[in-house]
Amino acid sequence: MLLAIVDLGYQSCWYEGHITDIDRFCDKIAEILNVPDDFDDIAITVLQCYGK
Repeated sequence: MLLAIVDLGYQSCWYEGHITDIDRFCDKIAEILNVPDDFDDIAITVLQCYGK
């Protein structure tokens, strides 16, 4: 997926969100984005246009 994003002219970054049960970074992001509780977020990909 990251290679396809770059091929389309975007920059990207992958955040691993569930390395251990203590470190659940994606849970914090899911709360901010109002993701339903029945989803288990494990990673996030951030996109940005070059030069913007």
